[in-house]
Amino acid sequence: MKMMLALLLLACSTLWAGPPYSVVSGDPATSVVFESDAPLEKVVGRTTIATGTIELPESGQQGRAEVHVDMASITTGLSLRDKHMRENHLHTDKFPEAVFTSTEFALTATPVAGSKVLAAVKGNFTLHGVTRELSPEVYVTLSDDNSLIVEAAFTVTLADYEIPRPEFLVMKLSELQQIKVKLKATPTP
Repeated sequence: MKMMLALLLLACSTLWAGPPYSVVSGDPATSVVFESDAPLEKVVGRTTIATGTIELPESGQQGRAEVHVDMASITTGLSLRDKHMRENHLHTDKFPEAVFTSTEFALTATPVAGSKVLAAVKGNFTLHGVTRELSPEVYVTLSDDNSLIVEAAFTVTLADYEIPRPEFLVMKLSELQQIKVKLKATPTP
């Protein structure tokens, strides 16, 4: 029995190979941005407050990623609009984070400093208390200083996550929200 447990632990440890990286929260190179069309303007919200861990896949193995975004830190440039967004739509007091946890993470090539590599990523995305499977378009760049830049893009439909759509004139948003994520991550000491 002990031997079987040891083999299982060894198999799990090789499933997620690679050095761990930590997302650098608050860094200008880290950003989570949503864009939405409104009648009078395009509304853009952003934050640099994200945390998480990324383990790159090695030798054909799966990597993994888990990223947490502080929803209350998203700003759109208008404090009243931000207050309405947090209180009436995102309900950040009850749902303070959006979380992505990968279930699949493979690279199409080995990252070389300065080159952008496409990653095949699938995972579970939790927003506003609702979890759905997501397959974002993801690119990984290894920097000369051994840090990572991970970029992802995907679309969120407000109804899919039970987010009430803002309807008043100043903030009548589209049902579809374009999300762009750029994370700077450094090797975990």
